[in-house]
Amino acid sequence: MHNVPAPPQSQETAWVNFVPLRTVLASLSMNRRTLGRAIARKEFPEPLRLGGQLLWPREALDTWFEAQKGGAK
Repeated sequence: MHNVPAPPQSQETAWVNFVPLRTVLASLSMNRRTLGRAIARKEFPEPLRLGGQLLWPREALDTWFEAQKGGAK
């Protein structure tokens, strides 16, 4: 078994502010293709590509979810 060193606190904290694709899809209950269409139509925030992963800044998602709540009223 390999021991992987824990990242420095600053890096660890930074990753908490990003949400991976799998979590976004589960939160929205949609598939990747549908999400891709929403992004292309500018109906959903664009992700960042970091190290081959799609990640969304948590703040962008929070803002989007709040806007959806406001529009549903």
